[in-house]
Amino acid sequence: PTAFPDVVQVRTMFRRRMRDFDVNIDVRNRALFAVPVAVALAALAIVLLRKPEMTLQFTEAELQDRISAKFPLEQGTFPFSVVYSDPDVRLERGSDRIGISFTATARLLEGRLAKGRLEGDMRLRYEPDQAAIFFEDTRIQGIEIESVPRPALDVVRRAAEPLLRNRLRQVPVHRFNARDLRRIGASGVLKSVVVADGMLKVVVGVP
Repeated sequence: PTAFPDVVQVRTMFRRRMRDFDVNIDVRNRALFAVPVAVALAALAIVLLRKPEMTLQFTEAELQDRISAKFPLEQGTFPFSVVYSDPDVRLERGSDRIGISFTATARLLEGRLAKGRLEGDMRLRYEPDQAAIFFEDTRIQGIEIESVPRPALDVVRRAAEPLLRNRLRQVPVHRFNARDLRRIGASGVLKSVVVADGMLKVVVGVP
């Protein structure tokens, strides 16, 4: 004869099956929950490990406006004086330096004015104590003034470089406010400078 389980056995078997089912469901739910949690934790780790930084962008016109306020500038070089005016900023793609040129007007011994052009470039520096970026390291690449012989131009060039360097290094390119400083930190440095898309792109942040 076929033996049928009694009511107690049926209940026991049912409860056991339900417990096994609940365990399987719980395992699946935990696995499904663990995936987004792991992704979220990974994203949080990336954010926490990322060093704070700030990107600034400047056009040629913006840089030129900052410089123009400091010129004209006169250089009293023997045997004649030279006035530098009309600064013109040029940005060359891929460079970390800023091209600069000036109109150079010489007052010759006989009182006649002779005009020419001075070409050079410079870079940037960041001063944490002043919370500002300045021009730095101005270099003269060439100078030409009509009617002025090369030996005299060499004298002018040697005198012009420190004169322009000292003047331009006082020109602030950008000053950070309190909110910016909280973002980049007290130990911020100039991390990168490059010309791209017709603009000077500057990154300042924690090293």
